[in-house]
Amino acid sequence: MNSDGFRFRGVSRPRSSTASPLAVHAASARGFTLIELMVVVAVIAILASLALASYRRHVLHANRNAAESVMLGIASAEERYLVDNRAYVATASSVGYAAGTLPSNYNFGITVGTTPPTYTITATAVSTSGQANDTGCTTLTVDNTGAKTPSPTTSPCWQ
Repeated sequence: MNSDGFRFRGVSRPRSSTASPLAVHAASARGFTLIELMVVVAVIAILASLALASYRRHVLHANRNAAESVMLGIASAEERYLVDNRAYVATASSVGYAAGTLPSNYNFGITVGTTPPTYTITATAVSTSGQANDTGCTTLTVDNTGAKTPSPTTSPCWQ
């Protein structure tokens, strides 16, 4: 038995004159090292960059889907207008789509042909919006036959 009242079998420990062995161990176990903190920061940064890239891709896809939905709604309204008036109309507002209700990430246009009656609805990504980074899908069209460009079979734009 040593002077502290603890029994050690064949093990001798150097004694600190100022602190007990438990106090020395507690002092050395406090906090994290700089390397541990930097590893945690690096892991968080990697996860954040992956999450941000995924988020941006989903935002582009959601904005494109909103534009496609509006285009198909305008196409449907054009067909109803044709039944009533035997012609298509060149403005979205004439078929119930006011400028304030259209998605702001795209500029919408309608080109009308007269003989036979045809139309093409075009949605072009606004260059100052993030949608301009939607590679390959910045200009979408649908016409009176239902043909879409870029082609849904060769491009993910209409999926």
